[in-house]
Amino acid sequence: MVMPQPGSATTNEPGEVTFLEFTALEDRAGTCQIGCFQEAGQHCEDGMRATLIVET
Repeated sequence: MVMPQPGSATTNEPGEVTFLEFTALEDRAGTCQIGCFQEAGQHCEDGMRATLIVET
């Protein structure tokens, strides 16, 4: 689980992009779904989700 520190993220307008940089272990390369799970997952269900691609 990756969680930005409080106050470090900015509020985006619809269609804007946020970049979050992190280091992944080489054996973790691949594709997965990520999302916001606040409000018991309602944010994710409402479209606050994306595909994360980790390349080595």
